[in-house]
Amino acid sequence: MEKTAANSGRLSFGASITTIFTMRQQSINRTLTVLLLAVAITTSASLALPQATTSKPSPAPAKWLPLIGEYVRDSETVIILESEGKLSALFKGHGLLPLQEVSKDSFEFDITTGRQGEQVIFSRDAHGHVTQVTLGREAF
Repeated sequence: MEKTAANSGRLSFGASITTIFTMRQQSINRTLTVLLLAVAITTSASLALPQATTSKPSPAPAKWLPLIGEYVRDSETVIILESEGKLSALFKGHGLLPLQEVSKDSFEFDITTGRQGEQVIFSRDAHGHVTQVTLGREAF
């Protein structure tokens, strides 16, 4: 005679306890895995991100703000920006070239550049808005 769950209370009861125990153990294992993963992510994220030790750079002088921006001529673009306390020109393929201020709208390339002494002139409209920059003979 075969034992089945219908004719043997012990077999059915034993199988049920084993099944419940296994399911509970799997649930506990999943919960622990999730918790350990969360702790690992949190710990590694806090260790991996360096704390900022340097202060925010000073803003560009107010008198330069109207000059800062992108200037385009045909397919060429020059970006005028402030870097390390100097107004600079950024050219594609030529890097960052610092400028020396001569007057309000007149600069020249720094002596450290290959364009040393070349004039950089900003033009303004009747309202005082900068409309173009001329680098040597090239107007942008």
